[in-house]
Amino acid sequence: MVGGGKIALRGALEQDSGRMNGTGNGIGQAFLRESARTLRDVHLPRIELALAELSPSALWWRPHERATSVANLLLHLEGNVRQWIL
Repeated sequence: MVGGGKIALRGALEQDSGRMNGTGNGIGQAFLRESARTLRDVHLPRIELALAELSPSALWWRPHERATSVANLLLHLEGNVRQWIL
């Protein structure tokens, strides 16, 4: 998911946001479109900027065994976006 300064979340947001611009209508479709737009245009650039500051080893670093690495959090975020939002 993390590599070369890009994350798979961008591809998921770009690919799946097109799916929501189809024939659906109503408040639910409007909510989904706005959610995808906000994730893609507001939050994703912030995530990418923060990730650009970290080395690959820093992405997987944990201060102790019960902690979660940044990379692991990103994997979960991508899965949640795909399953629940898009």
